[in-house]
Amino acid sequence: MNNRLLCFLVFKLAFMSTGFSQESSTGILRARIMNYPAPHDTGLVNLLNSISAEYMLVKPDSMIYFASKSIQLARRIKYPLGETRAIGNMAKAYYVKGSYDLSLKHAISAKSASEKINDRLGLAYALNSIGLIHLTQNKSAEAIQDFLRALKLATEVNNVKLQASVYINLGLAYTENNRPDIALKYLGIGLEHCNKYSLNSYSAMLLNRMAETYYSLKKYEKALEHYRLVLSKPEYENSWEYSLAYSGIARIQLERGLSADAIENAEKALLYAREVNAKYDISRALKILYSAHQKQNDYSNAFKYLELERIYSDSLFNEAKEKEINRLNLQLKQAENIQLQKLNEQNREQLKFIRKVTIVIAALAFFLLIKTILIFRVSRQKNKLNHDLKLKSQAVEEQNQLILKQNVQLENLNQTKDQLFSIIGHDLRAPFGSIIKAMEMMREGGMSDTELKFFLDGFYEKLRETSDMLDNLVTWASSQQFGIKARPVNIDLGRQADEILSIYDTLLKEKNIELKHVRVPDTNVFADPDHVRIIIQNLIANAIKFTPQDGKISIFYSADADRIAIHITDSGIGISAGKISKLFNLAGKEISTYGTKNEKGIGIGLLLVKKFADENGAQISIQSKVGEGSEFTVHFGRRGPGE
Repeated sequence: MNNRLLCFLVFKLAFMSTGFSQESSTGILRARIMNYPAPHDTGLVNLLNSISAEYMLVKPDSMIYFASKSIQLARRIKYPLGETRAIGNMAKAYYVKGSYDLSLKHAISAKSASEKINDRLGLAYALNSIGLIHLTQNKSAEAIQDFLRALKLATEVNNVKLQASVYINLGLAYTENNRPDIALKYLGIGLEHCNKYSLNSYSAMLLNRMAETYYSLKKYEKALEHYRLVLSKPEYENSWEYSLAYSGIARIQLERGLSADAIENAEKALLYAREVNAKYDISRALKILYSAHQKQNDYSNAFKYLELERIYSDSLFNEAKEKEINRLNLQLKQAENIQLQKLNEQNREQLKFIRKVTIVIAALAFFLLIKTILIFRVSRQKNKLNHDLKLKSQAVEEQNQLILKQNVQLENLNQTKDQLFSIIGHDLRAPFGSIIKAMEMMREGGMSDTELKFFLDGFYEKLRETSDMLDNLVTWASSQQFGIKARPVNIDLGRQADEILSIYDTLLKEKNIELKHVRVPDTNVFADPDHVRIIIQNLIANAIKFTPQDGKISIFYSADADRIAIHITDSGIGISAGKISKLFNLAGKEISTYGTKNEKGIGIGLLLVKKFADENGAQISIQSKVGEGSEFTVHFGRRGPGE
């Protein structure tokens, strides 16, 4: 699960145990504060904490304001329980704002204060908050331990809503930890718990979370069963959860080729998502609508939904980037805090040493008899302190090296950003310019049917070309920023190739290319399905791109006891030996080449192929001769470790 999706899910369900904000409830609470009689007491602190919690998901700044007022009053009247709960609210508010460093600071403070006064409920809330922050740092193992402790405490104090929230968080954490079976176990226990106490909103969320987990395991019937359970019970009615359930059903229908049904359910998902302005759900529904209309050859509606999805996708990307920056700032501040702690320890040791020396000097005036003994003792202690200082200096140097390494990583991120903007500025501007110019000519009218068909063919070709470029660009940028992590499963290599070939039917017909796909019975391999799709798609796209009109492309397979190879050959222009040596090492203009119909690329496709192949333990080989064509062969393993 990517960070953007994880942050969205946590934002939606992380703190549901406090309830959602309503204008009427906050208005009533504010009125009670205005009319609260003097003198101010613990009741006013509790009231301030209540209104602070009500503002969580809609106005986190207001939440911080009322929580800070509560802290001030609680300290003045010496009410530690109220102060502890207010600090916990501050941690939640900063989490919602994406300020993870401040959230962690207040969560740790709330944990310490709760332990001091033996407030088990406050401690459970604090551990839940700390676990969620660990999830944003990709520390799922630590998050699981925090959530398990929080669940134990919430059960002891019988807070059923907090128990429900922690069950959902455990499902997320185990999913992130690549243990979907345990995730489903806790989600199932949570569902039984919520049904027992009629926590309908939580029940709907748990069912949707279980459906998403089954979908990731490709158990589509189980996923559909859980999505439909959400929609079948009136007491579960919730726009957010209905949107997720309808879009989940539509996604499966789209994969099964039921485009009309997928459109109907995706439109329902979009309607519910817009009711609560859920940007991620809106973007998800728009993607499904775009793909479904495209499969029905309804390019007008497909283009409309694609444009809408791009707007929401850009907004979500910016929010995710801001949270990622906050996460990196948190890590940097943690490193700085460690360094400061070590410096403070050194200062304390130095102060101890100075005090001891002062005592020795004062004692010398009165106890000359023991002068020699004291000097020997101080000398021995001094040597020990010097040794300790040397060790601490080495530790500081190691910390400096770590900070320097982090600076290098940040510099690499900046270089990736600059390269990304360079590609967007130079390589994507031209096709978009051509598309806009063609649309302007079409709007002016006056074209014959033949001219209109010519422009539409060119328009489609540019869109296809630009779409492939964007896919590679986004995948490359993501791999540069977040790295590549394979999630291998057993997949049918031949079936993957068939699905990808269906995308290029139009391009093959335009160039009148004869394509042969020779299937064999057993082509199961152990690899990440998304990575395999990118590898095969790029190699097929390149074969079409560099094969001339009326050319030939052949796809066939070879196998031995341990590996299966897919061979993609073409009768294209071929590749020189000098260029072959650079194909998997360089990106951009230096490696990019125009196709036989002047198709443009951005020079990162084969670099992606190499990266994803290496991550999956696959091997690539190339045979090519200029003017005669090329053959790319990718060898995948048949099975995973221990099989």
